Amino acid sequence: MGYPVEQQKYQSFGDLILKFSGEGEARNYTHRLDLDRAIVTTEYEREDICFKEMFL
Repeated sequence: MGYPVEQQKYQSFGDLILKFSGEGEARNYTHRLDLDRAIVTTEYEREDICFKEMFL
């Protein structure tokens, strides 16, 4: 239930469980937050593939 009291009437809809296929662990994982430009960057390698995700 929510707090403060005004939010107690809202309940969660359910649980979200994400499962991803594939094998191997992520390597060279970095996570950056640039507050000046409001950009979040995540980079990692998995099965010799480089991934880069940016959120604005």
